Amino acid sequence: MKNLVKILLIVLMSASMACKSPLENNGPDLCPSADFNYEISSLNLAGMSASNEVNLSEGGLHINTQFTEVVEWTLRIVSDNATKVYTGESDSIDVWWFGNVDAFPLFSKGKARIELEIACKESLEKQFSITGDPNFKNLHPAYGVLLRDFDKNGFAPVAGSQFSNADGWAGVNGDSSYFNYYTENPSPLGGLYGELYAKAPNPIWYHGASSFPISDFSGSLATNNADSVYLNFFCKGYGLVNTGLEFALQSSGKTYFHTEPLLWEGWKFVSLKLSDLKILRGENAGRKFNDVDGINGCVMQLGSAPAESEEAKSAYDFIILTVGQPFVTN
Repeated sequence: MKNLVKILLIVLMSASMACKSPLENNGPDLCPSADFNYEISSLNLAGMSASNEVNLSEGGLHINTQFTEVVEWTLRIVSDNATKVYTGESDSIDVWWFGNVDAFPLFSKGKARIELEIACKESLEKQFSITGDPNFKNLHPAYGVLLRDFDKNGFAPVAGSQFSNADGWAGVNGDSSYFNYYTENPSPLGGLYGELYAKAPNPIWYHGASSFPISDFSGSLATNNADSVYLNFFCKGYGLVNTGLEFALQSSGKTYFHTEPLLWEGWKFVSLKLSDLKILRGENAGRKFNDVDGINGCVMQLGSAPAESEEAKSAYDFIILTVGQPFVTN
């Protein structure tokens, strides 16, 4: 009888162990091995000076390191009013940072720090100083390309503080219509922006546009996959009824649009996957953008939506392509 009881106890204990929730092991399973060790001094910070300074007006930081095993990690770049967070589960870190953030405002001159958290380990920290405000001039192809910000910056910069034919093309319908650059009430990036305005004698659909060519773009980004590249820009609305946001990139001789009613007043940041842009008309209508290397132009069009209008106005600033995620994520 005693043997039978022992057997029953063993069976019950085995069943209990078999039914134990795998969630109970999650904590320990996330931790590195007992031999794992890492110091903040092992973090490679290309772009930081020997005096722990980063001039974001000249470039950014390439942050990379190799771990001895796969770990869960969180890398934060933090100042008094700006934060950028990177996370992963891998045996390495390899990120590019140019003053970009998860949510505005951008980083600016002053004190900042890098925080590295590895699961089950104490947080590591490195202090540094930002000596120049970000302008996103010198980006790495793995991060993105600033196409134009109207302050003589970007892959296809403007020539001056007023529109000229050297900057591309502009044509606007109406009796009192224009496309030009202004600084009043600028976007959060500051400086000049491009503004389109048209007033026609009768309601119309198309009020005009401005466009600029982009030459020799192939290879400017680390990928040709349109699902992995984001188009980002600021767009300003003026509270006019039936104005449309109509923005396009040209690639290999075709024009791919994003359109929506411009319902807001003031500046709004817009981020779109390139693969969400599409051809609007003709035999290829509905075809989605699929060739990053073929980019050869940018179009800012002024139209009416959802109905025709006599007057329309919109403005744009800081047109940037980013790889892997939007310029801001929140």
